[in-house]
Amino acid sequence: MDKYTEKIALYMEDMLAGKERIELEAHLAVCPVCQAEHAALKQIDQLLVNTPMAAPGPDFVAQVEMRLERRVNRRKTMAGMAIIGVVLLLGASFLAWSAASSGMTTLAWLSNANWLSASIDGLTALLVAGGVFFKMTTLVVSAMLQVVRHPAFWGYIALAVGVISLWTQLLRRATFAQQTI
Repeated sequence: MDKYTEKIALYMEDMLAGKERIELEAHLAVCPVCQAEHAALKQIDQLLVNTPMAAPGPDFVAQVEMRLERRVNRRKTMAGMAIIGVVLLLGASFLAWSAASSGMTTLAWLSNANWLSASIDGLTALLVAGGVFFKMTTLVVSAMLQVVRHPAFWGYIALAVGVISLWTQLLRRATFAQQTI
């Protein structure tokens, strides 16, 4: 391959400057190898121009939309299951913590007459705090998905840590209020 053979494709795309273009045209007039290369590239170019573009099937868009919908539904289901699991775990942890922090054994705590009202009050406080926590977590997660590389991402992380700390303090105060009753 000589220096002209490499320039033939550029020539066909009108990407050669004036002097190079004139030099290549002069060379093409006398070189049978470059003439054959130019003719072959012209033939390939014509085949590509005349070949129709392949179109997707008639149900292609519907299939893609159905797959996307399934993926979104699967994510929502997994998120819902995770939230329910976290709420159940927190509720069980709160009940165990209430019993342990009162200094009673679980059996003694259950036999106490006020355990049901204390548990309901504690669970109410937990649900209110959990609602706030859930909203803040949702905001943080959506922010993470959209702007993970953005500097505000670290601000959301700090906010989440603050919300978790606040939530923990609310739980401690609710437990302390129950113990003083």
